[in-house]
Amino acid sequence: MRQWLAAAVVTVCLPVSVPALAQGADPTQVSQARAAAKELGQQLKAQLMASIKAGDPKAALGVCKTVAPALSQQIGADRGMKVARTALKVRNPDNAPDGWERMVLEDFAGKIAAGADARRLERAEVLTDAGGASTFRYMKAIPMGAQPCLTCHGAPEPSLGAEIKRLYPRDQATGFRPGELRGAFTITAPAR
Repeated sequence: MRQWLAAAVVTVCLPVSVPALAQGADPTQVSQARAAAKELGQQLKAQLMASIKAGDPKAALGVCKTVAPALSQQIGADRGMKVARTALKVRNPDNAPDGWERMVLEDFAGKIAAGADARRLERAEVLTDAGGASTFRYMKAIPMGAQPCLTCHGAPEPSLGAEIKRLYPRDQATGFRPGELRGAFTITAPAR
């Protein structure tokens, strides 16, 4: 009985004591991924704010539809990594999470529901496939902010909602409130 109890304690405690960034990821690569996510977030927010400030929230949809993928691709190319965004509720089906991303997003959502600050949630690890190739993976949570996010991802006004449905017929990305998990930046690169 004691051996079983000791094993149960270790099993229960182990996941809690392992830091999210202690999964074999190179600290330099983690720093580079953080910088890429930060750059994409800052550039995207600046473009969205400029569109909304110009008085046309519909123009912000164009930023997300065309500018965000171009920014992601450019930042990734500059840094030698794939840079993207994903979410549990996507607007663009091309941004749907893969299995690992979904697992991390669900973990982030659970932590936020338990009171964690979404702005601090991140995860990095090295995954090895069946062929022995190792891949670095990193995700940084994107919390739902008040502006510019709520304009299109909260409860959009009717004409904006109609435009969202026109551009994204399978949209799932409305109805969010500030502080909730909107999605995450996701970075992939060959592991070092």
